[in-house]
Amino acid sequence: MFKVRVWIKATGEAMKRTPVTVVLDAGAGEQTRVTNRAGVAEFDLPAGAGRVFVAGRPRYQGHLDELIDIEIWSPTDSAYAADSGAPPGIQTGRTASPSMQTAALDAA
Repeated sequence: MFKVRVWIKATGEAMKRTPVTVVLDAGAGEQTRVTNRAGVAEFDLPAGAGRVFVAGRPRYQGHLDELIDIEIWSPTDSAYAADSGAPPGIQTGRTASPSMQTAALDAA
């Protein structure tokens, strides 16, 4: 058994009545719970490796044991940048602003 605590980093406020889903690796189990007034969701799963989703978005991946603290900038912020790739509208590998000078560099 372990707990997941979800709170807003900017204000320190607990995320109340927020769905939290835990998916253990290797198909060992999956549960969804809703956080209480303290922002805590309790799970009846054995400790192990897995992922935690808060309101459907991936927020943590790793060992699940005792208490997992998840801080969120805002209730509407997006998932990990690594999971979503480049920002919308980026068609190439360049992320410089239009007015920024750039130069080509050969990586040979």
